[in-house]
Amino acid sequence: MSKYSGVQFGYNDCGDMVTAEKLFTINRMKGLGPVVHHRIIAGMYFLSYHGRHYYEQALRVRQQIYNDFQTIFSKNHKNKKETVDIILTPVTLSSAPSVKRMKEIGPVESSIYDTYTVVVNLAGLPAISVPVGFCKEGFPLGLQVIGRWMDEVTMMKVARAIELIINSCKYQYFVTYLN
Repeated sequence: MSKYSGVQFGYNDCGDMVTAEKLFTINRMKGLGPVVHHRIIAGMYFLSYHGRHYYEQALRVRQQIYNDFQTIFSKNHKNKKETVDIILTPVTLSSAPSVKRMKEIGPVESSIYDTYTVVVNLAGLPAISVPVGFCKEGFPLGLQVIGRWMDEVTMMKVARAIELIINSCKYQYFVTYLN
């Protein structure tokens, strides 16, 4: 939580002459949105004594997610002739929501947009989002490039190749196909 203080970087609306407690309180209240507040409170609960069971269960699920990705990327996977170096997924379940839509939905609904990225973070994998076009309403669409553990170089090369293909006029049909 100390990084959300506004002292070194980030939101600071207090000026110079305030106590540390007031500085942290004001900056966290005004500088963090409702979704972040909800996630911080949920995290504090799950780390408390009452949420211990949920936390332990979450650690088991996290380990299972890690093991599943290990299996996918390992050479001992079902198809032993080929290995998986990169996984491509959408970044979100739909196109980006409008600012108006984000204000209308609550923190739980807004977390649905993180579905594909959360799993990758739980597994500790490197991933990057590459813009690949726009939906019919004009909102951006992204492709997530997921790499192996400690192989950011391959992931970055693939992401760059996708950018070059998308940006070239020759392959512009790909962008419209996504619509």
